[in-house]
This record gives sequence, C-alpha cells and structure tokens, in this order.
Amino acid sequence: MNLQEKLAQTEANIQELKFQQESLIGQKEQLENKLSQSQVNSKLEKELAQLEQKLINEEQIKEQLTQALQIKEDKINELEQKLIGLDYEHIKKLNNRRKKLNEVEKELVNKLTSGENTKNIHKEKEAKQKERNELKQELSRTSACFL
Repeated sequence: MNLQEKLAQTEANIQELKFQQESLIGQKEQLENKLSQSQVNSKLEKELAQLEQKLINEEQIKEQLTQALQIKEDKINELEQKLIGLDYEHIKKLNNRRKKLNEVEKELVNKLTSGENTKNIHKEKEAKQKERNELKQELSRTSACFL
C-alpha cells in the first residue's frame, strides 16, 4: 500500500471516527436528557409522595376536628335540654306559688267579708298582691325565653 492509499484510508478512518464521535455525542446528550428527566421525575415523585402524606394528615386532622365539633354540639344540645327542663320546672314552681297566693288572697277576702280585723287583713293582702306582681314579672321573663 502506498502513501496515497494510506492517506485516503486514514482520511476515511478519520471521517468514520468523526461520524462515530458525533453519534456518540448525540447519544451522550440523549442519555443526559434521560438522566435529567429521570432526576426530575424522581424529584416529582418524592414531592407527590410528600403531598399525599400531607393530604392524609390533613384529612385525619379534619376528621378529628369533625368529631370534636360533634361532641361539642352534642354537649350543647344536652345542656340546652337540661336548661329547658330547669326552666319548665321553674315555671311550674312559679305557677304553683301563684295558685297558693290566689288561695291566700281568697282566704283574706273571705276574712274581710266575715268581719275580722280589716287593717291587718288589708296589709296582708297588699303584701300578697305585691308578691303576686313580682311573681307575674318573673314568670313573664321566664316564659319570654321560650318565645
């Protein structure tokens, strides 16, 4: 083989090596892109896993708060029922006192009509009337709570 052929062969080899080099550079860039994309995907997967865990935690907190709220609402309802019961008892007692006052007033009127000491009877009647008026006011205030 002469020098001319060796030169031509060497140039052909150089061209082939340049082509292979360009091909390898392209492959390298593709691999780098894939690696970069893989790293991005890995990072995104980690972030997604963290977000999913946060979501689970938030849902657990929401459930706990919902349960706590329900417990408080139940307690409020229970206390409201107790309060209503106490108010009804109070109204019942006030009505009983009013009935007793009416009976005492009738007795006083009977004593007056039968001729007993009217001065004391009038004082007692006025005291009972005052007590009766106070009772009416308290009863109306208590009853107004239910309106």
